[in-house]
Amino acid sequence: MAAEQKPLDLKNMFTRSLMGNQPLGKWKSSPSFGFGTGSRDTREKVFISMAHVKGIFGRHSPGPAMYGLPSASGPQLLSNIPSQPRWAFGQAKRFPVSKLEQSPGPGAYTIGSAMGRQITSRYKTQPIHGFGSAEQRANWKIFISQEHNLAFYGREGPGPLAYPPRSTMGKQELSTLRSSPSISFGTADRSGLANNLKRAAASPGPASYTLDAAIGKQVLSTIKSVPAPTFGKGSQMHNHKIYINEEINKSFYGRDGPGPTTSTQMPGFYRQPLSRNRTAPQWGFGSAPRFRENKLEVRPGPGHYCV
Repeated sequence: MAAEQKPLDLKNMFTRSLMGNQPLGKWKSSPSFGFGTGSRDTREKVFISMAHVKGIFGRHSPGPAMYGLPSASGPQLLSNIPSQPRWAFGQAKRFPVSKLEQSPGPGAYTIGSAMGRQITSRYKTQPIHGFGSAEQRANWKIFISQEHNLAFYGREGPGPLAYPPRSTMGKQELSTLRSSPSISFGTADRSGLANNLKRAAASPGPASYTLDAAIGKQVLSTIKSVPAPTFGKGSQMHNHKIYINEEINKSFYGRDGPGPTTSTQMPGFYRQPLSRNRTAPQWGFGSAPRFRENKLEVRPGPGHYCV
C-alpha cells in the first residue's frame, strides 16, 4: 500500500523572481532602467557648447519689476543724483507779541500776610504775643522774697489723709513701737477623738482586704492546705498496660496487633513487588505499522524547494 501523499501548502511556499536584484550569488542581476526624477531646470545647468549657453543668457537674472524706482522729488538716496530744493509754509505768527503781554498780571502774584512771620527778608517780623500755657502751680517755684515763701509752706507736702493709720493692736511693723502680747484660743481636741478619727480615716476599711478561699490551696503559710481529691483523667485503654498476673494478660493478646483489614492484599497478576513471588510473563499488542513506508515517498518533492 502506497503512502498517502500530503497536499502542498501553497501559503507557505514562495518563488524568487528572476527580475530585479538576485540574492543568490550564482544568479547575475540584470540591469534595471527607470524614468528620471530630475527637473528641466537642472538640464540648463549642463554645459554642452558655447552656442547652447548663449540662448540661456538672462534667464536667471531678475526682471524689471524686481527693481524699485525711487521718487524724483524729495531727498535722493543716490549720491550721483542731486536733491531738489523744497519750499513749505512757515509756522511763525503773523503779528509778533510784545514783551508786556508776556509778563504776568497782578493776579499772578500771591500777596503774603502783613501779620505773623514774614518770608521776605526786607520786611521785619513783628513780635507775636499769646496766652501762656503754664499752670499756676509754677508760680510757687518763683522766688520773690522770703515773705512770699512763708505763704507757700505746706502746699507741696502730703496731707493728713496721705498717711494710713496703723493699728495699735497686734504685731507692730515700726521698730519704735513695741508689739503687745496676743492671746488666742487653742485648736486642739480636748478629748482626743479627732486624732482617732483622722487615724481611722487614713486606715483601709474592711472591704479593702481580699479574703482568700478556705477551700483549695492556701497561700498563707500559717494555714494548712486540706487535701482535695479529684476525678482521674486517664482512659480505660491504659488498664491493659498494667501488669497484674499472667492469667489476666492473656485476655489482652491481639488487642495491639493489626487486624485482617489493616494489611493490603497484593494482586497475583502483573509485576510482584515481593522478591519471593515470581512475576508472570506479559504479552501485548504491537504498535508498529503493518506496512512499512518507502523511503523515497518520505522525501520532499520538487515543489518544496524555493528556486
